[in-house]
Amino acid sequence: MPKEQCPMALAADILGDRWTLSILREAFYGVCRYDDMREDLKAGGSILTDGLNMLVARGVLEKQPCQEAGGGCARPMC
Repeated sequence: MPKEQCPMALAADILGDRWTLSILREAFYGVCRYDDMREDLKAGGSILTDGLNMLVARGVLEKQPCQEAGGGCARPMC
């Protein structure tokens, strides 16, 4: 089976670094605000932004407007 069609290879490509797994952990624990996630992870802004954008682009997370003032949220897709 070509790598592009293998579900395990695709998952490994998406989850291949520690920041991605940490971002997913935070999202699944209910941390949805960017600033809260950044504070919890002690991650630089570009690392978190790039990771969130990649997960949204791959359909793992979706960006939703927050109920509170001040920006968007990244939440796990159901």
